[in-house]
Amino acid sequence: MQSVLGGICAIGLVAAVVFSPAAGAAVPEDRLILGGSEYQLAEMFPAIAALPLVARYVTPNRQIGAGFFPDTNPVLIDYPASLFGKGSANEHISIGADALDAAIRERQQPLAVVGQSEGTIVLDTERARLENDPDAPAPDQLEFVLFNSPTRGLVTTLFREGTHIPFVDLTVAPPVESRYDTSLIIHEYDIWGDFPDRPWNLLTLVNAVAAMVFAHQLAYEVPSQLAPENVTTVVNSKGATDTTYFVPAATLPLTEILRVVGMPDRAVDALDNAIRPLIDAGYSRNDKPGDPRPYLDHGVVTTHQKSDRTADAAISPSTVQAAATPEPSEMTEVVPRQVRTSRIGNARRQTGGTGIAGAPSGGQNLPSPSIRRVIGDGTATHPVGAAALRRHHAVRS
Repeated sequence: MQSVLGGICAIGLVAAVVFSPAAGAAVPEDRLILGGSEYQLAEMFPAIAALPLVARYVTPNRQIGAGFFPDTNPVLIDYPASLFGKGSANEHISIGADALDAAIRERQQPLAVVGQSEGTIVLDTERARLENDPDAPAPDQLEFVLFNSPTRGLVTTLFREGTHIPFVDLTVAPPVESRYDTSLIIHEYDIWGDFPDRPWNLLTLVNAVAAMVFAHQLAYEVPSQLAPENVTTVVNSKGATDTTYFVPAATLPLTEILRVVGMPDRAVDALDNAIRPLIDAGYSRNDKPGDPRPYLDHGVVTTHQKSDRTADAAISPSTVQAAATPEPSEMTEVVPRQVRTSRIGNARRQTGGTGIAGAPSGGQNLPSPSIRRVIGDGTATHPVGAAALRRHHAVRS
């Protein structure tokens, strides 16, 4: 027992050294939060949202992004979060962006800004506004984190930029390169954030629908607890870091209901292992080189061969010259994960919180069931390489 306690203490000391505040580093006090449409139901029925079974799959509003910014004050930004119902999506998003902009300007900076689901669309709208605002906060005063963004999953797969989606009155906005550090968290199989680019694979599509219940509402992640092979960080032309965190699903959403009703894990695991390859076939990121099967990209059916030819045609002489220079890895510019130089400062990783990397105390920011399994055996259940992440889910800054 003493050796176990000693090991735990040693881990805590290492984490404190790695993530301790740098001298003079800016640490955000407030975390501005924009939840998705489902969170209105949680606010309306808090007793139901507090049930252990519900809490296992739904992150409460005030805990969204707490793993990224421990010991910050949660500030909920009120807006009509709904893609359907009264009003239109464009109106709701505009109202949310106005409210977020006002909150940014009236509070002491630096600030952390986090969004989940529809809230990520609001964040992207505000990021675009700030790029054209001469009075916008300095780059080291804001940082954005987006959980399960529909515009980087379902919308990007099915629609081209500029497309107007009439039944929700939503216009697909073009990407904007931001001066602010931005992180994107994707839960594998989530129908909104990780939509299958072969939706004609019906088993894959049904699994994605199930993930809307069992994965889409999760936002518990602590960056230091995610497998490094599923983290991709690049530096954009404005000097900001764009980081993608891919969260593998330890279990299939499609079979999760069987676990909920009490079926033994061993039996469900066997079923998972049998059908997972069929489900994974609905995502082109899992293809072997030269796979001829088509997939959707921005509403256009394409293949790997067509994509490669398009990329080759776009290569300029300067790009060829740059490509001739040996690189240390696949990525053009990679910031080492444990020393990622967020300009708000790595100090936010541990500023009074307890445990590794400043995870909030009291057990109120537990990782999702899938993450608990990944941590338990020390490996990612279904790792996805950096190239696949970059191709399908790179942060559109």
